[in-house]
Order: sequence, then C-alpha cells, then structure tokens
Amino acid sequence: MMRKIVKWIYAFSMLGVMLYAVVCFKQPYTMQSLLQTGLSGLQSAAGNVASSWKNTVTSGQPIPTTQGIVSAPSQDTAPAQTTAAPSEDFAETGMQGLKVYTYGRTLLNTGERAAYDQIQAGLVGVQTKVPVNSALSPTAMQKVVQYVIADHPEVFYLSGTSMSYIGAGGNGLRHFTISFSYSYDTGTVAAMRGKLRAAVLPILAQADTKTDMVKKELVLHDALVEACAYNIAAASNTSAYPQAFTAYGALVDGSAVCEGYAKAMKLLLDSAGLHSLYVTGTASSGGESGPHAWNMVYVGKWYQVDATFDDPVYQNSAGKYVQVEKKSYRYFNFISKADHVLGVFDSTAPFSSHSENYAVMPTLG
Repeated sequence: MMRKIVKWIYAFSMLGVMLYAVVCFKQPYTMQSLLQTGLSGLQSAAGNVASSWKNTVTSGQPIPTTQGIVSAPSQDTAPAQTTAAPSEDFAETGMQGLKVYTYGRTLLNTGERAAYDQIQAGLVGVQTKVPVNSALSPTAMQKVVQYVIADHPEVFYLSGTSMSYIGAGGNGLRHFTISFSYSYDTGTVAAMRGKLRAAVLPILAQADTKTDMVKKELVLHDALVEACAYNIAAASNTSAYPQAFTAYGALVDGSAVCEGYAKAMKLLLDSAGLHSLYVTGTASSGGESGPHAWNMVYVGKWYQVDATFDDPVYQNSAGKYVQVEKKSYRYFNFISKADHVLGVFDSTAPFSSHSENYAVMPTLG
C-alpha cells in the first residue's frame, strides 16, 4: 500500500513539473525531455530552494568585550589564496556616489559573470524574481548568487533568497529563477537609501582629504566606531533587531552587531575607492567563541580589520555590558590573530550552512 501511495505522489509531482515547463517556457518538449527535466527539478528541489545568504552571522556570536580569556578558535582547512592585485571591478549600489568592489565577480569565468551581472541588476533594482537562462550547473549558479550577495553589503532590504530551476532542455540551457524577498516595498527602500547615502557622504568627504590609503581607511574606521554602538540585545535575539545586521543599522540607526559593522565598513571603504571584502568566520572574546563578521582591506597589501572589536563593551560590577567610549586599534590592519579564523567556502555545496566567504581569498600581508 505504501509503495502505491509513493508512486501516486511521484506521478502527480512529475505531472506538475511537466505542466509548469510547458506553461512557463512554451517550448516543444518531447515526453522524454519533459521526464528528464522533471526528474532533474525534483531531485534538486531540496538543495535549490534554500536561503542563499549563508554569510549572515546568527545568534551565539561573541560580544566584543575587553575582559576575559582570549581563546583560539580552531580551523580545519585554510582558505585557498591568491596574490593577484585587486582589479577595478566596482559596481553601482542604487545610491549615487556609493559603490562596491565586486571581488567575487573577478573570480568567475565568462558564463558565470554573465549570470552574475543579471542577478546583480535584479538585486540592486529590487526585483523579486530574476530569470537566468544559462548552461551553468546548479552548484555553479549557487556560487554566483552567493558572490553577488557577498559583494553587496548595502542591500539592507534583502531578507531572503532562493533558487529554483527547470533542467536542461534541447538547447542545453537551464532555466533558473533567483527569487529575492525584501523587508520593505520599493518606495520605502528608496527613502531609506536616501538616508543611508546622506549618512555616508559626509564621511567620504572627510576621507577624501587624505591621499594615503591607510590614513583614508583610518578616517572611515573611526567614523564608523563613533557613529555606531554595539547592540548587545541583538547579539542574542536576531529576529527582534533585523536592522542591527545591516549597514543601514550601523550608519543610520547607530546600532549594530558585527555583521552590521562589517557591511558598513565595506560600503565605506569601497565607496572611498579602496578595495575591501566582507568576511565571516569564528572569533573569540571574553572566553567565548562564535560566528563573527569583519573585513579584509587592500592598502598596498591585504590586511584584516575588525571595527566591531575596535568598539568594545565592558561588563560592569552588576554584570551588565556597557559601551566603552574610547575606541581601540587592536584590530586595525592585522595579518592574523589567534582569536579570528576565516570560514571556508564549500565549492560542492555553496548554499550549505558551513560555506563562507569566497573559494579563493587574497593573501594577507
């Protein structure tokens, strides 16, 4: 009896996939190609309709305290590295005068870049669905989606991403649909972009007075630390403070956790003409280790910079965390520290929860 039920469920699922292919793509598929298409889509369903933003730092992250024992997170595998100098691959953000360095795009081949450009245009254009016809494998397309989002720290409005596809037809192309969900409607996004731009431009004007790259970076670092306070409540309750995980939260609301600091830092650095990456991994503070976000920046050489840990909090006698007014420079342009370990990208499963950053990372120092 159970076998019959399973067969009926499979049959109806296949019929639905076939009808979807005919209605959506209006192509003269043969029964054989429809069956192959349907099977491909069904087999991939679990892996291709999933959150694509796995560099989001969730609860359990370490609070940047000045107290406690510094423990060293473990790392099983070191990321692959490149010594190539940064290119001039910058992209628009939907906010005049603000741009981002698209490091991920520089790692892609021609076919992947074509898909990247379509997805990027859809994300910046606040489109909910981006159709992409491509010969790329589903895994390669997942990587491209990940890279687009990692390269764009300014998309504070993005709340979810998924990918689905219909398998390759007679022309060898898969019909991908990249779906984005947003926290706000387009009108609200436009208004909030205006506020974010208004917060960033004066900081960029300050940095523009410096010609030395490190001094320019220092202006941006200090401006962020002074403008933002670490949101201790959000570190343990992610759903209650969604903006704390965005560049908007850091620069407009003045309240963020590590993810918001790091996204804001990348937006500032890139818009000032420097090259930076938003990176994630594991960090420790106050004797506790957890997921964390910070940056890499190129100032003649690649270094790491952590604005969150340079804006520490202090636990008072009552056990409450309070903001430390004096900023720190312990995590300004370091090559390596025992308490910061970069996550590793999984090329076989880019959407997996353990896949972080890029397949190839810049060589530090």
